[in-house]
This record gives sequence, structure tokens and C-alpha cells, in this order.
Amino acid sequence: MTVAVNLAEVLGGVLALAYTAAAVPCVVFSPMIFDSPGSAKSMCTCLLFLAILAAPICGGVSIFLSASRLLFGVVGPADASAAPLAAFGAELLVVLTPMLGQMLAVAVALALIQVLQGGSFSPGQGVEAPRHHTGAAKRCWGEE
Repeated sequence: MTVAVNLAEVLGGVLALAYTAAAVPCVVFSPMIFDSPGSAKSMCTCLLFLAILAAPICGGVSIFLSASRLLFGVVGPADASAAPLAAFGAELLVVLTPMLGQMLAVAVALALIQVLQGGSFSPGQGVEAPRHHTGAAKRCWGEE
């Protein structure tokens, strides 16, 4: 293994540890999402809650990937003939993939809440329902 690969795995582990530590307060305060009346009935709000709860788990998986790849010398997707920067990027991507997937899930949940519920955690609170109701929109608005 090259120095670039080892550096990527160490950096990935440090970033995963920082992400996990920063995610703990978010998880602790995530039940407050359901303080708004009717928010427990909203599928989009429940999706956001579950995506936030997954943050420390994804961070732990990234830490495990980083440590196991360092300790056991797992060869990554980049071969030895690759440029050091390409190997660095490929290893870092492998280690951080669980965290990136969780961040994408939170972004999708927030976008759904913004589009389908007008940015409110409780459906129909202070905004009008979109005129074109699809099945998903009806569930998010609590109309089914």
C-alpha cells in the first residue's frame, strides 16, 4: 500500500470520527421534530427522523472501514499503478461512502418536506396543499 492510500484511510477515519461526534447532538434533539401537531402522521417527517438517526451508525461504519483497511492492509479499488492522487481519492471515497449516503438521505428528506409540505414539519400547517395531489403528496399531507 502506498502512502497516499494510508493517508486517505487515516483522514477518512478522522473525518468519520468528527462526523459521528457532531451527529450525536442532532440525534439527541431529533425527537423535537415531532413537536409540531400532526407531524407524527407525516411520512416525510418520519423519513427525516430515520435519516438523522442513521448518522452515528454510518459514522461508526466509516470508522470501522478505515480502521480495518489500515490494520489488515485491504487493497482498495485503485491499483498500485494508479497515480497517488487517484488512489487517495478512491480510498477516501470508499471509507466515506456510508456517511455520504446518509447525508444524501437527509437532503432528500428535507427537499421532500420543502416541496410537499411547504417547509413545515406538520402537513397543512400554514400552507396550502399543492393542487396536483399524487399518492406520495397525499400521504405527506396526511390526507389519506
